[in-house]
Amino acid sequence: DESKPAAFAKTLETYKVPQFIIKFVRKVYTFMEKPMCKRVLFMVFNVIAPEVIVLVAILEMISAYDGMRFMRARKQKWSLTLAFFADMGGFELDDEEHTHFQNGREFLEEFDKAWKESGGKLELDAVRIEREIDDKSKSNMVLKIFTLVQSAWLFIVTLARFAQKKAVSELEVTTCAYIYCTGFTYLFWLAKPYNISTRLVLRDSLCRHGSPSKWRKSKEHAESVHEGSVDDANG
Repeated sequence: DESKPAAFAKTLETYKVPQFIIKFVRKVYTFMEKPMCKRVLFMVFNVIAPEVIVLVAILEMISAYDGMRFMRARKQKWSLTLAFFADMGGFELDDEEHTHFQNGREFLEEFDKAWKESGGKLELDAVRIEREIDDKSKSNMVLKIFTLVQSAWLFIVTLARFAQKKAVSELEVTTCAYIYCTGFTYLFWLAKPYNISTRLVLRDSLCRHGSPSKWRKSKEHAESVHEGSVDDANG
């Protein structure tokens, strides 16, 4: 996705960073955005500092929970899975520009404006959207729970041997430490979609009332009206 490196490059330009540095940072950012690179970095951080991954999982869980509460306050049957997916930048509008929401905040702000302009009648078909996300996800709830149970079993067996004063190797102790951190990470990410490489286009068929393709048009109309009023006032 070229939009994120480009946006980051524009941010650096506002601080008058030299162009050769901006080009270098953009190339590095573009490389790091590749799925394989992300997986490698995740594995490295998980080995070197697993507690950092736990902290990231906690923060993402808090963000997703806030997003879910925000949408439910606007009469949407929103779930944690959908909130996680929005934070991952998974939604895209079915308009001429193929507007991409890069994070959950952009999506929530855009939806809030469209929801208010519709008089509170705009309603997304959350059930169908979540079903499509589950089809794209490479892992489901059952597989995650099964992985947790397997890890917990090794952890419990090792603790039992330690309590019985039986021999426990350093490798087993280290493995239990990683299992402890990984277990919490899995719990906080239990509802998070896994390894989705494509965005979900918010088509009109995924909306019970209203049209997602008109969100951008309504926003542009509101901005043009606002700009006109400012020009009139200055004139």
